Amino acid sequence: MQSKTDRSSKLWYAGLCSPLLVLATVLANAATTTIKCVQLATATPQSPTSPVIVSYPLAQTAGDLNVIVVGWNDTSATVRSVADSRGDTYALAVGPTQGTALTQSIYYASNILGGSNTVTVTFSQAANYPDIRVLEFAGLRATSRLDVTAGASGTDSNNTVVSSGLASTTSAHELIFGAGTTSLGFDQAGSLFTPDVITNFGDIAEYEAVSATGTYGATATLGGSGSANWVMQMASFKSATTGTAQPPPPVPPP
Repeated sequence: MQSKTDRSSKLWYAGLCSPLLVLATVLANAATTTIKCVQLATATPQSPTSPVIVSYPLAQTAGDLNVIVVGWNDTSATVRSVADSRGDTYALAVGPTQGTALTQSIYYASNILGGSNTVTVTFSQAANYPDIRVLEFAGLRATSRLDVTAGASGTDSNNTVVSSGLASTTSAHELIFGAGTTSLGFDQAGSLFTPDVITNFGDIAEYEAVSATGTYGATATLGGSGSANWVMQMASFKSATTGTAQPPPPVPPP
């Protein structure tokens, strides 16, 4: 089976949430409020590690939403805390979802403080191949942002589309955020999803903006060769707007 250290050249960012191309609009509406993927960063230590520290590349905007994906390649370690240098309060959105030698959880902080920020994830013990993805979103509700979640795990061959499972949203305009951790690597995001990042470990973070209540899940396609263990999760967050959704701009190639 391919080692995660073999993927050190695989890191790429989608243009819509690149540290270099920030403030891209995902959802435009008549009230001028927009959902934006503002920025992201990742940390992928090559050896068992705790804590894991990752900094946002730009100063954050007060009132935004932070989403923290914590994935690692064992089921023994647990997350003791998620904190940042601004003093924001993080809550567990979904997880921990365990697969075969894999675990993943998604955390979030609403109505964050502004300024330069560093996130610290502390485990109960050194976690194997931890993969931390930190993202900032604008345009979400100030309170009660989290709506519904889903999570699933399995083992499948390459080119298989895997899913978090489904959940029914309760408001029309929402951000559907998905993330996955795998033993080999994801090759592409699910249909209608914009891939924020595929890390050098092959793990993914993705999103889509929806404009109607419905049943949603996060999907992604496995890459690599042979069979791969995977965990996939979805969390939806309510928009601050009731406007009309517009399609996102084209995603540039990695």
